[in-house]
Amino acid sequence: MRNSPSYTRVLSTFFALALVQLSGQAPAAPPQGRDAQPVQLSPAQPPPVRETDLEKAALPEVSGVEQRPGDPEAAIVSLARAVAKRPEEVRYPLELARALLAAERPRQAEAVLNRALPRFPNHAGLRLAWIDAALAQRRYATALERVRTATARQVERPALQFRAAQGYFHLGQVLGAAEVRAVPGGRAGQFVGKRLLVEARLRPDHFLCCPPRSAYYQLRQALDAGLDEPAAHVLHARIWQRLGRPQIGLAVLKSRAVVLLAQPDESVLAAFSELACETGALSDYLRFERMRADRQPESRLEILFAAYLTVAESYNQRGEEILYIHWLQRAARLRPDDLGVILRLADAEWAAGQPARAAPWYCRLLRLEPDHPERGRIAARLAETAGANP
Repeated sequence: MRNSPSYTRVLSTFFALALVQLSGQAPAAPPQGRDAQPVQLSPAQPPPVRETDLEKAALPEVSGVEQRPGDPEAAIVSLARAVAKRPEEVRYPLELARALLAAERPRQAEAVLNRALPRFPNHAGLRLAWIDAALAQRRYATALERVRTATARQVERPALQFRAAQGYFHLGQVLGAAEVRAVPGGRAGQFVGKRLLVEARLRPDHFLCCPPRSAYYQLRQALDAGLDEPAAHVLHARIWQRLGRPQIGLAVLKSRAVVLLAQPDESVLAAFSELACETGALSDYLRFERMRADRQPESRLEILFAAYLTVAESYNQRGEEILYIHWLQRAARLRPDDLGVILRLADAEWAAGQPARAAPWYCRLLRLEPDHPERGRIAARLAETAGANP
């Protein structure tokens, strides 16, 4: 039995890297299928090649690529010209592929990489981008096969494990072929042999264990090896959400909130909001949704309107009618002519025994939509209210 490795590891062997051989051999075509070998490196293999080491060894500084901040299309065109002009330089196809991936054009990125990899088969950055292109196209089994191919070519292990985790996650293999095992003296979070102890079971020394072919195993290996990408922590939280433990997922995000909430990627903040809502932490949910609204001023009204309705429904499900009505009123102030909100608010006031408060909302609804499908029911309630208050 061994404990999880620390989140930092000194890789001093990389300082000995002085020369990188770039052959012209074409990359091996990845086999098709949903199964992929687990990401493992033998201790006898040479240290993995880092993208930065390759670039320092093989790439001099070259001018000529036009940079226009805020104009990704111009950068893509400029990089494409650089690729054609300087085919011996690996940085240009790599940067072009990354720009295309960032522009959500993964098929074009893959075409660039398919042309570059035969010239630079051992370049770590190209291999990782090749995997990313498959992930972006939702070809998750292909991504896992490319992880296996990149492992054989000594690409840095944590980066591959993170991508393997993404592939397994989207294929529904969060824990893979998990099983309960007896592990005397074990504790949740440990790696024991080829298993990760996920959580304890009721029987003493029994744990739910997941194998290498699973999202959680691969992600924990990457995190324990020092990977600290925001997307990896979001995936960690999403895994716990998928396992029905959103409170653990939210705790994962909150443990790195300062860094994660500073990320421009909207999916990070969306994860905070979603998990806060699932756990019933409505004050946190509203705080995160207001942050989203501040970041997207053109969608501010829509974001806050949807958030207020979500909070209202949460209180409705809890049976807290006063707070339910309060948040419906907040939503109605943002969209005073929204027929759905007006009807819900009127019905909520009626159900709370406040027909006099419900009546103005019912009247407003009929003024906005005289032929509303609920007209008969609404008219009857208005008549009942008028009869009670002659």
